[in-house]
Order: sequence, then structure tokens, then C-alpha cells
Amino acid sequence: VPAADGVRAVLARHSFGWRQATAGLLAALAMTGPAVLGTAWVWSTLDAVGPDGRTVAALRASDVPVVPAAGRQIQSAPEAARVLLLDPSAADDVTASLLGRDGRQLTALSRAVTAQTVRGGWGAAQPADPDRADEQLAQGVGRLVAGADDDVAPDLAALAVGAVLVPPAAEDASAEAVAARGALVAQLDGTSGLERVTETASGIIWRVAVTDRGTTTAWARLADDAAGTPAVVPARDGAVRTAVEASGRDRLLVLAERADPGWRAELDGRPLRAVQSGWQQAFEVGRDDGLLTVEHVAPSRGLWAVVQGVVLVVALLLAVPVRRRRGGAR
Repeated sequence: VPAADGVRAVLARHSFGWRQATAGLLAALAMTGPAVLGTAWVWSTLDAVGPDGRTVAALRASDVPVVPAAGRQIQSAPEAARVLLLDPSAADDVTASLLGRDGRQLTALSRAVTAQTVRGGWGAAQPADPDRADEQLAQGVGRLVAGADDDVAPDLAALAVGAVLVPPAAEDASAEAVAARGALVAQLDGTSGLERVTETASGIIWRVAVTDRGTTTAWARLADDAAGTPAVVPARDGAVRTAVEASGRDRLLVLAERADPGWRAELDGRPLRAVQSGWQQAFEVGRDDGLLTVEHVAPSRGLWAVVQGVVLVVALLLAVPVRRRRGGAR
């Protein structure tokens, strides 16, 4: 904007040509880019089709927390477990979402983010190209909906699920959707590995009760070759920064996230070797003690940081007030 005044003066001294065409093209791109992105986001958010064929709003205001207090305590604990939200809309259609916070975050709606994490949603229509993480989530949800005969806690623990939540029926829900919700609640009440905690305005929540030795519910787990329960590594917001003690065996740090080149782990500043444990991201920790740090760095983060820095410097230079020189006749 500060540069526009100078551009107008320069263009006014020349007849119409490539300068004016280039300036017009850059101005059009500057306005079209944000407009297209904003319109696409609004369209994808508002143009959601419900099970009855009606268009419903995927983004709506509410004064009731999506996740009740019991679920938020599980999310904020050192285990950083997730809440599995099951929203039945019909007898054979259940939408599942893994929540790390109070509801789905706007950042989780970005395909660039959901492509690298197991967070997101799964419904009757699976992704066009499901991977092993999608398949495991789909199988776990299918067992819960169908009524599993055996313990489901180990399967949910592998996804770092510490609680299961069924929201209340919507005010305009159909009779079929209300009946489907009642059937799902009855199934979960009788499912081994789930313990009902409470029912609030946010819905009914069950705690995942892990009793098997060798299984733990945590976003980050530190395991060795011994047949014991993996140690919980405290985590917060998808990152780890904690001290670990030395061990007599080599250890493996396993994250409940898809394997991705963007994950970085260090022990006292020394990079750890990244490996893959099934579909999950893992790192070889070794036997030493030290400060363990884990974070996800997008591959294009460095390039975007340089671009943003250049834009900031240019903006500051353009914003610096310059004393205008006065011209006089000799």
C-alpha cells in the first residue's frame, strides 16, 4: 500500500505498455489469491450435506463445550490422550473424530495438516486413498458400533484414545438418528474395556480402561525389548520436552502419529534416528539419559520463514518516513 503512491507516479510518466500491464496483473493476483482461498474455505465449511440430503453448517456456534471436563482432563494429562468422538446420524452411518482439544481445531481442517497426522474424521464413506492409520481407526470404530465381544482397550490405546464421547442428539435430529444414538450408547455401555464416566450437556463419555500388561494409552511411549508396559513420555500439543533416565536396554520412542519426514527428535541436542513402527512414527533413543525433545517441522517451513522475513523487511523499509526533497529554480 505505501508503495502504490510511488508506482502511480512512475506509471503516469510513461504511456501505456508493459509497466501498466505488469502492475495490473500483480494487483489482480494480490486480491484474487486471498479471495479464492477464503471462498474455497467458506464453501467447504458451509456446504456439508447431512444424511437426509439437506445442507447443514459444519461450523456453528455453541456455548456448550464439545468435550466435557472429564475428557479435557484426559487430554491435558501427561499422557496427552485423545477423545474419540462418535456421532451417529443413522443406523449404519457413524462419523468418528479424534480430538486432541475441545473440538476440532481450524488447523486440523487443513488437508496439509491432516495428511500428516492421524487426527481428523472418518465416516461411512472412507477416504479415497486410506492408509493403515485410517484402516485401523475404521476397524476400531466398526468394532465399537457393532458391539465387540472382546476387550477393545488395546486397539484404542494404539491410537492414543483415552475416552470415547457420544454427543447429544441435535434439536432437529430425525427419529432415526435419535434411535441410532440410543443403540450406540447401549452398545458402548456393554463393551469390555470402556467404563462410563458421566453424562453432561456435551454428551456421554466413557473412559478407556487398559488392564492388559504391555499396553498403555499415551501419545508418546518409550518401550524396550523387555516384555513390559511401555513408559509414558509426557507430551503437550504434539511435542515432547522432558528428561529421560538411562536404561540397560535400547529403547524405542513410538508416537501415535503417522510416520512423516517432518518429525524431529533429539536427546541432549543429538538427533535421533527415525524409524517406522507399523504406520506410527518412531525414534531409536538408545540407553543414555538426557533431555528428550520431539517436534514436527514442516518441510517448507524454512522457505516460508525466509519469504516472510523478506516481506517484513520490505514492508518496514517502505513504512519508514522519508523527507521529501524540495526542488527550486536556479
